[in-house]
Amino acid sequence: MFQLNSKLSFHRIVALTTGISLLIMAVAAFFAINLPGEELNLGTKEEIHSVASQLRGNLLAWLIILITDVLVAWGLYVLLEERNRHISLLAAWFRLLYTCILGVGISYLLSTALPLLLETPSDLLAEPDHLGEMIGMASRGFQEVWSFGLIVFGIHLLLLGGVVLQTRIPRFLGILLLLAGLGYCIVHTGGLLSAGFDTYKKTIEMIFMLPMIAGEIGLAIWLLIKGGK
Repeated sequence: MFQLNSKLSFHRIVALTTGISLLIMAVAAFFAINLPGEELNLGTKEEIHSVASQLRGNLLAWLIILITDVLVAWGLYVLLEERNRHISLLAAWFRLLYTCILGVGISYLLSTALPLLLETPSDLLAEPDHLGEMIGMASRGFQEVWSFGLIVFGIHLLLLGGVVLQTRIPRFLGILLLLAGLGYCIVHTGGLLSAGFDTYKKTIEMIFMLPMIAGEIGLAIWLLIKGGK
């Protein structure tokens, strides 16, 4: 009896950790995605320092997302392994792979855009437009790496949704996760393979917007209320 209660208590803690991590990730994403682009005012050192502060805030938010993604991958595996160990483990590995790709993108920003803003060469100070272009190129490079990672993330959600449908978690959450995974795969695979996909990208994103947002948020709320009990 004691062992059973301890096990339930452990799963409740894991559920709370996972749910809180998902919510923290959602809040951090709000601050992370607004990276500096090419349309920047970089004519003075004060303006450069202001953009550098913004980028540091972005990078801090991305670091929080990176850490919480690892916690979520672990937590979901622990909670779902009893239902389908092999698929749960595969889903966890795909999320960790996505996290590694995201880490590459963050490292790229750290090694390119941030040094330019913190220690701007004198020749670039005289050409603020060129400096803005270089910062914009670094941001686009990160977005391309992240976009590739979101294909992997979409596969994770497809696997996760499949396992969730086998549990006592409400079926609509499993369906939302499946739709979100499908949306991520279509949007980012299309952008990777077709140069003309941008014409349809916004429309497809609008179609899948609700499951992309509500899938993991809904799962987080369920984990906080009922997960592990």
